[in-house]
Amino acid sequence: MFGLAKGGFEAVAGDEEDEEADGGDDDRDVVGLAEHGDEVGDEVERGDEVGDQGEQDKPGGAADGAVAEEGAAGADAAGGGEREEAAPAFGAAQGEVGAGGRECEEHEDGGDPCVPGHGKMVSRWRGCGCWPGALRSEDYGGTQQLSNRTRPDRDRIRAAVIEMLSAIGDDPAREGLLETPRRISDMYVEIFEGLGADPREHLKVGFEVAHDEMVILRNIPFYSMCEHHFLPFHGEAHVGYIPDGRVVGVSKLARVVEGYARRPQIQEQLTSQIAEAIMEVLKPDGVGVVIEAEHLCMTMRGVRKPGSRMITSAMRGDFRDSHVTRAEFLSLLQGKG
Repeated sequence: MFGLAKGGFEAVAGDEEDEEADGGDDDRDVVGLAEHGDEVGDEVERGDEVGDQGEQDKPGGAADGAVAEEGAAGADAAGGGEREEAAPAFGAAQGEVGAGGRECEEHEDGGDPCVPGHGKMVSRWRGCGCWPGALRSEDYGGTQQLSNRTRPDRDRIRAAVIEMLSAIGDDPAREGLLETPRRISDMYVEIFEGLGADPREHLKVGFEVAHDEMVILRNIPFYSMCEHHFLPFHGEAHVGYIPDGRVVGVSKLARVVEGYARRPQIQEQLTSQIAEAIMEVLKPDGVGVVIEAEHLCMTMRGVRKPGSRMITSAMRGDFRDSHVTRAEFLSLLQGKG
């Protein structure tokens, strides 16, 4: 059966690249704008003076370096204003976009909202002020406990899928992709339903019995999503425990596996979470968990080794302390007991 043995896009205006290709003249003009921002006439005069000075000092080396430094400082000071007019970046760093950033052409003309699922979709919609609050970093809840997170937001998922389709160079408005954002949002709600639940709850209904020998449920199929590449990994989990007078319905062990699998995961963490949950709630004499799975992040991409399977184990209590108990558990998993 088995051998024993876990960003955002940055929008950059094309004008900035053109300025770098043209040389230092634009930078010297920016110095004048930065130092005399409120006096338009003085801005132009100062820009010309700095430009003339730069041309005169070019052969000298040192003076030219000073002008270059001054130009770079001015560019940094004024660059923020230029970027505000460019298409806003997609990501938590551009949180203000979701809180009322630049509106799209449709809204400027009094048209329908451009948020997917709420109206029309227009080009460059990601910079629209009607984009949902998904871009505000405080909404991510990255440091919150799972129990404090809200259920998946279908509208935000649909909007993110449309942005992703545009980013890879496809057309989200073409016929074959029109329903894709909705389908993916429905799928994510299903496969990540474990984020809104505590799998330990399944273990709280049990039975007092006079049984203190090993209980094993093996070959539990599961599907999970690798949190590194967001590609599936799937396989089988094998769970065993030695009750200390209390057992649970056999289906509850499978539900615990399912609950922890249905969230962004890595296999090592999944294995440990299952073992810890059983130890914490049932308080048995020991727990053993073995998981074997195939990861699409290494079979369909990267090293591309289909058929490779990863095996992880987590041993607690007697399963860790007694090599005899551990050996019995592993042999039973292979059908040799």
